[in-house]
Amino acid sequence: MDSGKFDRSLVIIGDYLRRYNEHIFNGLTGPAAESAALLAGDLFLQKTSSVFRKFTEPQFQLVRWKDCLQSNEYKSSKAILDKLFTSDEAFRASVQKDALSFIKRQKKRNQPLKASSEESIEISSMYLLEEIAVFSALSEQGWNVELYRAGTACPCRNCKRKLRRCPRRAEKRINVELSIGKT
Repeated sequence: MDSGKFDRSLVIIGDYLRRYNEHIFNGLTGPAAESAALLAGDLFLQKTSSVFRKFTEPQFQLVRWKDCLQSNEYKSSKAILDKLFTSDEAFRASVQKDALSFIKRQKKRNQPLKASSEESIEISSMYLLEEIAVFSALSEQGWNVELYRAGTACPCRNCKRKLRRCPRRAEKRINVELSIGKT
């Protein structure tokens, strides 16, 4: 990673978001799911500490997912999305369609679910709403370009279809899928 190509970079460890997947795939709920998710973040940071030590603030910032849930921008975006999810049938259907797609991909990969399909879709929908709210908040804070690993879903890719209903700042986002290959 060449930090000289960017004025500033923010790396978010998505550990706390993983608590939803801990529920779906490992049957963990509440504090147990949170602890498992945070432990995964700790392990990731231990494995990558030598990489991240090379970069310094303010040009480079490393934050954990839970920290992103504390901003006023996040709280505002999440409130808007939660209201849309409960009041707008088309928005809810779109989020649930994405959640169902995720569950189908996991089943196709023979990933066993510890929660029922219905519950997994509900949990996955909560994951998506939180994820979209965080990235909307980040956009409002000036973080408009996201680089994400190929094969992982961009959280706002499907939200682009429904931007009239989502927080307006989400439409400013630029999502770039990275594919790292051999040269």
